[in-house]
Parts: sequence; C-alpha cells; structure tokens
Amino acid sequence: MKMQKFIFWGLAILGLLWNMATGFNFVMQTDPEFVVTMPEPFRSVVLTRPLWATAAFGLAAFAGFAASVMMLLQRSEASLLFLVTAVASMVVALPILTLPGGMAAAFTTVFSAMIAASLGAFCRRVLG
Repeated sequence: MKMQKFIFWGLAILGLLWNMATGFNFVMQTDPEFVVTMPEPFRSVVLTRPLWATAAFGLAAFAGFAASVMMLLQRSEASLLFLVTAVASMVVALPILTLPGGMAAAFTTVFSAMIAASLGAFCRRVLG
C-alpha cells in the first residue's frame, strides 16, 4: 500500500513539473524576442506553425497543467484532461511532420502525447 502511494505521488509531481515546463515553453514561444534566439530548426517550426496548431499547443500545455493539479487533488477528471492533452499534442505534431526533418522535430511533441496518455490511463485506473 505504501509503495502504491509513493508511485502515485511521484508520478503526480513529475507530471506537474513536466506540464509546468510545457506551459513555460508555450509562453516563451509566443515571445518574438525569444523566438529569434532559437536555433534555426526550432525557429522555423515556431514561425511556420499555423494558428490552429499554436492554439492546440496552448490547449495541450494548460490542459496538461490542469490535469496534473487534478491528479494531485485525486480527482477523476484528471484522466479526461490528460486525454485532451494527448489529443491536442498530436494535433500540434501534424504541421511539424510536413517540414524537412519534421520527424525529428515532432519527437518531443509525440513523446508529450505519450506521457499524457500514460498518465491519463494511470489516473483512470487509480482514481476511477
């Protein structure tokens, strides 16, 4: 029983930190002064990303943060919010895949979707 609580709280805190970093990443990518300092491959992704993909990125970032908070509060709504995060992350990856070298650039986005889906499934199992 103790080990299960340790795993739950460890995953909840790691999820919160991951989603806080994602939210920070989103905010920084909306700052034109920061975008010009990015390496070229990342800058081209940010500058050529359609508005709908940027909106999906914001949704993924902030739904993921909300899901992590709900997980910490042990609320079952966390699983639904993690699902929203996973789907929104995959939507963000769509235009990136059309760029040269897009498969490598989309890796972190797809990885984020996998993390969100895993946390959502874990919440579903543990929180109901």
